[in-house]
Amino acid sequence: MLTITRIGLLPILVARSLSTAQIELALRLFSFYSELDFFPANGAYRDNVRKDLDKSVLVELCGLPERILDDLDVFRRDWCSKPSVHGGKGINPKNLQQNFTITILKMVLTVIKSH
Repeated sequence: MLTITRIGLLPILVARSLSTAQIELALRLFSFYSELDFFPANGAYRDNVRKDLDKSVLVELCGLPERILDDLDVFRRDWCSKPSVHGGKGINPKNLQQNFTITILKMVLTVIKSH
């Protein structure tokens, strides 16, 4: 199970170590997901687009076992229940914002392209 104390044990993505195939996949994922709408961060626990993105990046791109998604789902629900995340706000799908994960992926791709 993924717990806060195990966060430091999670592998990290080192962009320079990606194969050509992984870089091409990352570019395709970015192109696809950057066109989609995501719920605000406080709605991550019920955002199927965000969950699909997580699966694409973690399982397909990084090669992590699919079982990590169950732990991530628990972590996501717990995180969304924090007052600092939901701020007492309800979720309004009309007020969608760009996904944090997409922003990170874009930054990683920028680093890859510059090398």
